[in-house]
Amino acid sequence: MTRLRSWVALKACMATFLPVALVSLAFRIISVRPASARPDDYSRSEFPQPEVRMSRHGRLHTTLRASIADNQLVDQFSGETRTVHTPTFEGTIPAPTLSVKPGDTLSIHLDNDLPANPTSQRGNFFPHDPYTINLHTHGLEVSPLGNSDNIFRLMEPGSRNG
Repeated sequence: MTRLRSWVALKACMATFLPVALVSLAFRIISVRPASARPDDYSRSEFPQPEVRMSRHGRLHTTLRASIADNQLVDQFSGETRTVHTPTFEGTIPAPTLSVKPGDTLSIHLDNDLPANPTSQRGNFFPHDPYTINLHTHGLEVSPLGNSDNIFRLMEPGSRNG
């Protein structure tokens, strides 16, 4: 039984590590900056630093707004800078970092200001409803009750929660 638990823990660890490693690899290939940034504001090797929102007195109450925004991507191989018009949280890539300590309470007011979903759904291929969002966690001890960490909750464009 102990070996089974160790294997399950290892699989859970790898399931968390692999997506982080892939995102890390992707950001080594491109640099991201707000569209308002001047080309000389960043060197090509810098990783963009997100805004950090920290808990105070055991609580972090914040709002995340999903919307389409312009950001610039710099191709590390060609050096070409392109402006992309893409879904974001708070208009930036990457989105803000939410920093809490063990035992803190995290409360997120989520606003979905993305455009309406297209009426033709990509020939019934995935993803469906590309502007419908869901915010949930992986690898944390979070209650699945109500709206706290519900993987089945869908927030259509224009919806708000608090």
